[in-house]
Amino acid sequence: MAFVRNDRSREVPIHLRNVPTRLLKEQGYGAEYRYSHDEPGAFSPGQQYLPEGIPNQRWYRPTERGLEGKIGERLRYLDELDRQAGSEG
Repeated sequence: MAFVRNDRSREVPIHLRNVPTRLLKEQGYGAEYRYSHDEPGAFSPGQQYLPEGIPNQRWYRPTERGLEGKIGERLRYLDELDRQAGSEG
C-alpha cells in the first residue's frame, strides 16, 4: 500500500495495451505480447507486466508453512525461469 500511495501514475506497458483499432495496432499496441496460457506451463518467462521504471518488487512473501510453502516454491521456480529468459535475450 505504501508503494502505491507514494508512487505516481504510470502508463500501461505498450505490449499489454488493448488493440481495438488498426491505428493502435500500427502504433505497436499489443506487439510482442505473449499469451501465457499458450506457453508451456502457462507462464511467459521474461514478460514484463509492470510499467517501466518500477523496480523489481516482491509484495507477497509467503511463509514456509502449509500451502504458502508450496506457493513460495512455485514463485522461486518462476523467478528462475524469468532469470534464464533474461540471460537468453
